[in-house]
Amino acid sequence: MRLKITLVVIALAIAGALAGGLAAYQSAYVSAGGGEEIGDVSQVMDWQEHGNVTVMDPQERGTSTLIRNAEGITMKLHTTDLAVGAHSIWWVIFNNPNECTNNECGLSDTGAGGAPNPAEASVMWATGGIVGPDREGHFSASLKVGLDKAPGEVLLGPGLLNPLTAEVHMVVRFHGYPEWDDAERFLAQQSLFLGNCDKYPCYMPQASVHLP
Repeated sequence: MRLKITLVVIALAIAGALAGGLAAYQSAYVSAGGGEEIGDVSQVMDWQEHGNVTVMDPQERGTSTLIRNAEGITMKLHTTDLAVGAHSIWWVIFNNPNECTNNECGLSDTGAGGAPNPAEASVMWATGGIVGPDREGHFSASLKVGLDKAPGEVLLGPGLLNPLTAEVHMVVRFHGYPEWDDAERFLAQQSLFLGNCDKYPCYMPQASVHLP
C-alpha cells in the first residue's frame, strides 16, 4: 500500500501543483478474454477553490475506478459537491513514473513549456458532461494505446504508451453554466480545455490519482 497524491494543475500554460496523501487499493485478475487486467480504486479529492486558490484542507468527494489491460485503460468517476454546469475530465498520464522527480509525478514532470519529458507525460481529454442540481458527477471514459487513439484534444505528450505501469491522474474542470443556446460553445464546454473560458473563469475543483 503506497500513500501519495500529487495533483498536476493544468492551467492556461499548465501551471501550479498540489501534493498530498492518498491511499490506493489495487487488485489483479484475469479477464474473460484471457488477458490480465488490473483494477484500482482511488479517492476523488478537492483540488482548488474558485480562482485557482489551493485548498488547504481537501475533502474526499467520491471515488474513481481505473481498469487497465495491455490495450488501454477505462475509468469511472463518481463524485459529489460539483458546481451545477458543464464539466470536462482530463487524463494526466505519466507513462514512465519512475522517471518523475523524487518518484512523485508533478508539474516538473509533464514536459510543459517544452521542458524535458523523461516520464513521457501526456495530457488529453477524457470525457465531459453536465452536472445538475444534485451536484453529482458520473463520468466514464476509455483510452487506447497510441496518440492516434486519443478521442479528443491533446494538450501535450505522446498519448498512452504503458497502460499497465503508467501513473494516471484524472482532473475535473468546470466550464461555467451550460450554453444551451449556443451549440458550438455547449460542445466546447465539455470537450476543450479552454471551452467557454473566455466567457467564464474555468477552474479545476477535484482530481484523483491512480498509482502504478
